[in-house]
Amino acid sequence: KRLVLLLLLLLGGGDSLEPRSDGGKTCRNTLQGRSQLLDEHGWLCDLAHVDWGTGCCIAGRTVEERYSCRTCEEETKCCEVYENCVACCIKPENESELQTAMAAARDKKSFAKAVAAKDAFEFCRASCRTSSMSTVHGNAYISDKKHCLSPVPVTSSKMPRDVEAVAGAQGESCDTACANKGRHCDGRFFSVVNSCDILTNHF
Repeated sequence: KRLVLLLLLLLGGGDSLEPRSDGGKTCRNTLQGRSQLLDEHGWLCDLAHVDWGTGCCIAGRTVEERYSCRTCEEETKCCEVYENCVACCIKPENESELQTAMAAARDKKSFAKAVAAKDAFEFCRASCRTSSMSTVHGNAYISDKKHCLSPVPVTSSKMPRDVEAVAGAQGESCDTACANKGRHCDGRFFSVVNSCDILTNHF
């Protein structure tokens, strides 16, 4: 039995993409949701499968691929699920978007320390929490995708499929025009709506 255990340990000792919680290593994690958390290596797991001695997800017990952006919108990098937002934020392929977001938020008191330390996980963990940027009139979410990589407004050059351009009356605000349709105004897409093609289709 001891020989078999030794062989298993040796086989598991390589550079694996699976999360590891041995060797005395520890992980920071999100621990915000009721049932799941994301560790700082980009792994999502159920709370029942967390190594509470290290804070890391247990190897082989993760529930999604590493750095999963499953519920995130490509155009805005906003997500339905908080843990997906943090995972997408620290994803190596999104490094340029992360650096842009950190630069834009460096003067904000709540992000200054993380930006100065170039601490991506701490920045993303804070940025992905909902803020005034995610709401309209302070008490309603603009979209189900309320967790965003950037804590400052992000403009987009492309509209998601679930965003609709609505024509308002002369002098009517975006809030009023959208409310008349049972929708919420999302100012992130003004630059897209104010194009010749879309304006021609509506006026």
